[in-house]
Amino acid sequence: MNRFVQWFQGDTDTSLSTEDQYQAIRERILTAVLIGSAILGVFTYAFFVQATITEGAWGWIAVYTVGLAWVLAIAFIRTIPYQMRVYSLLMVLYALGIASALQYGAAGDARTWFMGAVLLAGVFLGLWEGLAALALTAATYFGIGWMMNQGIIAAPPPGDLLQFDNLVSWTTTVIPFIAVGTVIILSIGILVNGLNAT
Repeated sequence: MNRFVQWFQGDTDTSLSTEDQYQAIRERILTAVLIGSAILGVFTYAFFVQATITEGAWGWIAVYTVGLAWVLAIAFIRTIPYQMRVYSLLMVLYALGIASALQYGAAGDARTWFMGAVLLAGVFLGLWEGLAALALTAATYFGIGWMMNQGIIAAPPPGDLLQFDNLVSWTTTVIPFIAVGTVIILSIGILVNGLNAT
């Protein structure tokens, strides 16, 4: 617990150059985000897999399993370079957005996953990369909707869509919102405290 609290204290080494201090802050944010994502990912995975098993959608279970395994790997294998860890996290969020859009259409959580990827791209890579991520995710989301509308890819059957009179549907939409929101709040909190210390 003390290690977790230290991430917010901003104990930046002032002997480093400003750029090195900024990179150290980004590394600290990434570590916190990945560990938080791994912990939240396990709970999210357990809930989604349980719901998906009842639907018999084994392909989606494989997607979620690979995503969780990769998040666990980049969270706890510190020898993986910074850039690879960042792009891996962003790709997992992007893939989850695509999976949600394909599985549930506009009623799913794709927007939440995509927004998490956009905001974290901005924090970890910079303004232009964040804007590029915004353009990519918006084009992907619109593209999936257009392809479903044109019949190029199959729209989810009405029985697979979230049923908003069912508490399970509300739970499946709030869990990704909480997970992405927590990761973003951690990132911003660590970034602000680190910049104040610098």
